[in-house]
Amino acid sequence: MLLNRRNFLKAITASALGSNLSACTHKRLFNPDEDIFLSGGSYLDGGSTQNALIVINITQAEKRVIETTFLPHGIYIDPNNKYRVYCFEKNGSNACEIDLQTKEVIRHLHTETNQLFSGHASISADGKMIYCVETNVDTLQGSISIRNTDTFQATQQLPTLGLSPHDCQLNGSVLTVSNTGQSSAGFHQPSLVRIDLTTEKLIERVKLDNKNLNCGHFHISDNEDIVIASAPLDTTNKNASGGISFHQQNKPTITMTEPDIVIKRMTGEA
Repeated sequence: MLLNRRNFLKAITASALGSNLSACTHKRLFNPDEDIFLSGGSYLDGGSTQNALIVINITQAEKRVIETTFLPHGIYIDPNNKYRVYCFEKNGSNACEIDLQTKEVIRHLHTETNQLFSGHASISADGKMIYCVETNVDTLQGSISIRNTDTFQATQQLPTLGLSPHDCQLNGSVLTVSNTGQSSAGFHQPSLVRIDLTTEKLIERVKLDNKNLNCGHFHISDNEDIVIASAPLDTTNKNASGGISFHQQNKPTITMTEPDIVIKRMTGEA
């Protein structure tokens, strides 16, 4: 079986369902000294597909399944409450808040009309605000919906200055967002934008050196180096390659071009 993210999630879920999910151990599942993995997944239940948040304790080899009404894409832990997590649907209108102790969805959350969640968000260090990446259904214009975590009401919206945004990362007062869309006229191209939330101004735009990539996911290191994982822009060509790019401050972005055997295997969803 091809080990892409979708099959990996299916394998995790199959493993979880293949064991006794309610088995007791002498340890708590959420032991702070042990690694806990959270992942979205789905499985067949009586002929229908059931979506869920999969909770895995690697040390104990224990799993739990928390049923959800959508497939969780982005999963975010409240920095002040490790048992409180937010799950977001990819390119959908749904999100939810889950209590890991009770293993229940305690709130269902939704976008406004004509808006879709990208599936990614960032939570402020104090846990009071959540920055949700959204796309307008009609125009594909991106926005950051800044919401109060207690009410989930949007207090402010900022443009992502691009189309079809997806991933985001908050570092201090700087929010970085990936815009994956390309306009037919070529004005909008995939890029990362770095926005100072204090001034609400663009402080940097990172463009790729390969025009065939979508700049989908990324990670920023402590010294602000960036690694970018992209899917191909051409989604109709199943053989088109994605790519891995690297960006350092004051240097041009460089995309991997070798070894060829590795590049050719960078297919599918980033």
